[in-house]
Amino acid sequence: MAKKDNLLQLINSMSPAEKRHFKLTCSIMPGDKRYLQLFDTLDGNTNYNAGILCRQLNLTTKQLADDKHYLTRVLLSNLRSNVPLETESDILYSDFEDARHLLRRGLYAYAAETGEAILIRARKGEHFDLMYGLLTLLHTCYNHLQNYARMHTIGEECRQLAMLSAERNEMRWITGMAADYTIARHGKAGTFEKLMQHELMQKRAEQLTGELARAEWFTVKHRYYSTRSAREDIYKASVNEWKYYQKHPDIKRNFPQIYILMFTRRVNAAYAVKNFKLMQQLALQLKQEIKGPAIKISNAQQQYYSDYADCMQLLAFNGLQQHQSVLDVAIKMSYARRPSYQFMYLICQASALLLLQRPADAVD
Repeated sequence: MAKKDNLLQLINSMSPAEKRHFKLTCSIMPGDKRYLQLFDTLDGNTNYNAGILCRQLNLTTKQLADDKHYLTRVLLSNLRSNVPLETESDILYSDFEDARHLLRRGLYAYAAETGEAILIRARKGEHFDLMYGLLTLLHTCYNHLQNYARMHTIGEECRQLAMLSAERNEMRWITGMAADYTIARHGKAGTFEKLMQHELMQKRAEQLTGELARAEWFTVKHRYYSTRSAREDIYKASVNEWKYYQKHPDIKRNFPQIYILMFTRRVNAAYAVKNFKLMQQLALQLKQEIKGPAIKISNAQQQYYSDYADCMQLLAFNGLQQHQSVLDVAIKMSYARRPSYQFMYLICQASALLLLQRPADAVD
């Protein structure tokens, strides 16, 4: 199979609105716009042929390669500038780029002030990668400002950050191994038992330092009980996790993704013990939570969890034998974006119609 051209794929992935925005931006830029001719030529094409392009645009092979490289950079820059900042992480990284720009201009005090404000927010959400970059930026600023006392404390913060990162990375490894054991359930039980003897898993969740590591700990516990088909243990684990998050309400704001994952585990746990009424209530509550102002997740994530909640509502209605409710939800959600959900909704719709004594409609 011939390798597809990356630039052509990028252009074809753009929406009409993105293409209009790109051309509008280019129209106000000075200088020769040879790269724009290349864009117009590639736009709408499905096949890439360098030889034909060179003849069409009267370019040498090297000129075409240079134009492609430049066009790619301009396109990506334009697309980045046009992306809405949906999550706290998006906003933090955007603000970090502002601080870096201030540093490059030699505005060290301004860059340091901006960086310190970002660092406070980054700590709350445990954005470790960003924090390393921020501490490096601040160290450079304070070196120019000759603030050696703050430079010393930055060194101590880097040491503490390394410890937090090490705990999170170790828990990530444990979670990854747990996922492997969950997929390969048969013949892996003893191996999973050994993994649960890891020193971090022997601790209580509250004894871990970071919230991200703690979230991984809860995930491993749920996967362990799932592989053992320990339904009551799954439910107890979800209750304990919920109690922990109730004691720490800031998690909902600082770690919305973790909070939502906890909610999905509560729904799954209710399903495991066949408490369909609780499952129905939690699925409905989940839909309300993801639409609330406290939960800042991307639109794609909102859609994903909304579809998930609808699926679990269907299973709950089915368990409660409320066939008309199953039918109503299935019809409403049969246009879901995810093909796997579309298929499930149609199957549920057909099953409900059969149970409602409407076999002809079920066949359709």
